Amino acid sequence: MTRESMSNDVDALYARLKHYIETSQKKTLDIDLADLPDKHLISDLEMDSLDMANFLFQVEEKEGVLIDESDLEARELYRLGKLVDYIQKQNAS
Repeated sequence: MTRESMSNDVDALYARLKHYIETSQKKTLDIDLADLPDKHLISDLEMDSLDMANFLFQVEEKEGVLIDESDLEARELYRLGKLVDYIQKQNAS
């Protein structure tokens, strides 16, 4: 896989995550994809516990990963950049 196709894959994953967030919160996010890696699901995107549960369910179901609850805190998966890394590592194995 080339560096360009890897970049396209990451961009596509961020676009899908943005869509999952918008679906979970039932609102459109006015955020560029380039800004998503630094965003925190709770403090920046103002997700509540129900939004978070819906979002994580969509991520697990549609991305084919299992997110261990203990990893949310330990690996700081509330930050979208870290969540993308986590998803990519799970899909690679």
